[in-house]
Amino acid sequence: EPSSAPGRSKWEILSTGQILEFHTFKQVEYIHCKMALVVDEFTVPEDKVNSAKDVFKKFDKKGQGRISTMDLGPAFKALNLNAKADQLKEWADLVDEEATGFINQDGFLTLFGKKLKYDQDERDLRDAFRILDKKKTGEIDVEDLRWLLKSLGDDLTEEDIDDMIRETDTDGSGFVDFDEFYKLMNSE
Repeated sequence: EPSSAPGRSKWEILSTGQILEFHTFKQVEYIHCKMALVVDEFTVPEDKVNSAKDVFKKFDKKGQGRISTMDLGPAFKALNLNAKADQLKEWADLVDEEATGFINQDGFLTLFGKKLKYDQDERDLRDAFRILDKKKTGEIDVEDLRWLLKSLGDDLTEEDIDDMIRETDTDGSGFVDFDEFYKLMNSE
């Protein structure tokens, strides 16, 4: 049973009456609910799910219950979402397990939720970066980054933090731009 928070399962977050089904596409988990869609612990509101279903139907021109993976970019654009081609390819591969070149509605909704979560995570990181970028130069001091890493509460040693900073600040300038910050915060 997938975990969503310490001591709580995804099943406890939603009332039992709301859960219709649970699916896993490789590493992407989602739950279909009456009220919303939950993808990787990110809740997509019902109105957005309905919009995504409508767009899927428009791209499913033959009514076969599937769309081409080549239509993902235009479908996302129809939902006012921008995604890079390599990102779409990587995500399509997650749900097109047999490499057919097509995804069904469940796969599309999973990718839609994943994209919304990705965009929200990026906005959150940009907000955090702006706070740390006190001089508004587009860079943060590695000492501010060190403070952030310590405050995250992970069991990081000083050596771990030094290694992370060294890997992030590759030119040794003592500063990190947003792209470097983003990669660090999304590394495993």
